[in-house]
Amino acid sequence: MSARSNRKPKTTESTASASSHVRFWHWEGPIGVLRQRPLWAVAASSLALVGLIGAVVLIWPQVQALNAWRAAQHALAEYDFVRARHELEKCANAWPHSAETYFLLARTARRAGDYDAARHYLQRAEQIGWVSDSIDLEYILARAQQGAAHEVHAVLWRNIEAGHPDRLLILEAMVKGYLQTYRLNEAALCLNKWVELAPEDWVPRYWRAMTLERGHRRGEAAEDYLFVLDKRPDHAQARLRLAEILRQQGRGFKKKGYEEAEEHYRKYLEQHPQDAEALVGLARCLREQARFDEARTCLTTVLQQQPDHALANMVLGQIEFDTDLSPAGARRALSYFLAAEKQIPWELDVAYGLQRVYYRLGDKEQAEAYRRKVEQLMHDQKMLNHLTGALIDKQKDAGLRYEIGLIFMRSGQEFEGLRWLLTALQDDPDHVPTHRALATYYEKAGERTKAAFHRRMAERGSGQKFEEKHDSR
Repeated sequence: MSARSNRKPKTTESTASASSHVRFWHWEGPIGVLRQRPLWAVAASSLALVGLIGAVVLIWPQVQALNAWRAAQHALAEYDFVRARHELEKCANAWPHSAETYFLLARTARRAGDYDAARHYLQRAEQIGWVSDSIDLEYILARAQQGAAHEVHAVLWRNIEAGHPDRLLILEAMVKGYLQTYRLNEAALCLNKWVELAPEDWVPRYWRAMTLERGHRRGEAAEDYLFVLDKRPDHAQARLRLAEILRQQGRGFKKKGYEEAEEHYRKYLEQHPQDAEALVGLARCLREQARFDEARTCLTTVLQQQPDHALANMVLGQIEFDTDLSPAGARRALSYFLAAEKQIPWELDVAYGLQRVYYRLGDKEQAEAYRRKVEQLMHDQKMLNHLTGALIDKQKDAGLRYEIGLIFMRSGQEFEGLRWLLTALQDDPDHVPTHRALATYYEKAGERTKAAFHRRMAERGSGQKFEEKHDSR
């Protein structure tokens, strides 16, 4: 055997040792190092924990803000502006430089009627760079919603007809503004357009129902309230208004109105068991069905909370008059009617109740005085129904608004009458009879500056009319 064949490779032992060493590290990996060095393990764990906490601190507020944003969008879809604003304020805290967030906050506050907050948020959105066209539109919508819709109608309607992406929000602001100034025709025009653009949306139907109700078109209003309840069975106000219409009509669409109204009142009271308006409405239905004890229970609940509640006292007076024919019963009824009259002297049922009570007590002079008052109130109510109904079909008519204002003034509802007279001047700033009526009102109220202004306007208008008549000759 040669020397080469007997010689062992020099590297065999060292190679095996190196190979074993390499296999050891491949098998154990970093875990092995940490096992051999516990202090390294503690340090690595601490660093990992700090990193995780840091990530949570940085990311968690953003996660919360995103959840708040989604919640705000859902609340806006439900027309819950209070909750939407609460959620958006969380977003603003997390995203202080988000122009979109501040713009949406401004729009939400404006839709809720908080115009000061809306202006503040809008200015902030403008400062940090939100779209100028959207900012300008929002300022116009704020004007419209606060009662100047007639002044910006043309520009807003052009946006609607052009298919502006916010056209439904534009219509909403216009409707609110028109209803605030009793411009029923313009409000109905906007609402019909809104229904045309969103036929399955319950919101324009609800607003249209309220508009029709103001115009004393209760049957049409009831149909829209029914549509709302079909889409939103939990809509409490729609149910309450429908119940009131059915009670007033005294007849329903499928069965007796009082029974159907009672059902809606009771469903409403399941959610709002202490609501005075609903309890009185239910009591009036029960009285019409001669269920006097149940009616008394409802009214007692109201009067325990509000002893001066006008309608509760009135209905209790009616029940006393109906159920106790003795002089003592008449005197109890009288006390309830007089308590009601202090609050609502223009209410026809109160005047009629007092007329009947005084006749029963033998006080013919007082009975005759209230008989005349009943006749006047019946005439005024008939005229009011006719005039307000006519306004839905007319865009501008200062004369109608003036007549409605006078009726309210005569009945003692001066605040309501004043608002109608002021809207008459929106239709015709030089309407002489309205200026005269306002001069008289402000003179009695002790506001001499305003009274003098309206007297001057009336005199100037009269002079102009005289000159026009003279020139025409």
